[in-house]
Amino acid sequence: MRHLLCLLLLTVTLPLAAAPFATYRGAPLPPFTLPDLDGEPWSLAAARGQVVVVNFWASWCPPCVAEMPALERLQQAFAGQPLQVVAVNIGEEPFDVALFLRQVPVELKILLDIEAGTQQSWQVRGLPTTVIVDPAGKVRHHVAGQRAWDDPEIVAALRALLPQAPDSLRAMSRD
Repeated sequence: MRHLLCLLLLTVTLPLAAAPFATYRGAPLPPFTLPDLDGEPWSLAAARGQVVVVNFWASWCPPCVAEMPALERLQQAFAGQPLQVVAVNIGEEPFDVALFLRQVPVELKILLDIEAGTQQSWQVRGLPTTVIVDPAGKVRHHVAGQRAWDDPEIVAALRALLPQAPDSLRAMSRD
């Protein structure tokens, strides 16, 4: 059954993967609080002031698995800056997610949406889907399908969303 579902999701998301990384102009999405793998709650509201890359994924989804390393590289590229990559696993038990992460180790914030409530309230139709939230908490981009998240154009688009530091701090960060 999972393989059939995966094939269906691939059929839906692969054509979307070629769609451009466009600005999202939809309605505001509801806030969420989900547990991480340690059972600690993580809230989107607590990340206010940062750019948050919210990636919805599952371990049985080949495009999701394929883009995990790029998400990891994106997080590393923005180390020390107000950008966080959050990977929301859809519908899998913590044990299964932990087992998967032993095979595909990443240092991303992994959240668990076991009942798929956030997936439903955010109207995520296929996997992977990524939502970019700006520092004010507004959705700026909604991306269906796999992307090379460390692509220079995507990095530049995300960098443009970062809160602006005073000129003296910006000059220091370039040194």
